[in-house]
Amino acid sequence: MRCRLFLYMQDKDGRPLPDDAIRAEVDTFMFAGHDTTATALAWCLVTLAQYPEHQEQCRTEAQNVISSSSFSSSPDWTKENLIEPPKDTG
Repeated sequence: MRCRLFLYMQDKDGRPLPDDAIRAEVDTFMFAGHDTTATALAWCLVTLAQYPEHQEQCRTEAQNVISSSSFSSSPDWTKENLIEPPKDTG
């Protein structure tokens, strides 16, 4: 099965890419996105830890969004589950 994104790709000699090359391209495309997202989130958290005033501003904004009626109507997204620190069970 070929991904539509790669259907028209050709090698340097103008031949269609073989299936294994398409699979490699798709794997790179899929997993590179996860790595990039994880790295961006990690750096965001590191930066917020270095600037408490911005961390508090982000926290306040997140609390306002979570507390809004449209967001909190889902049973999985309760204020208690997302804002309150976990209780120490140990």
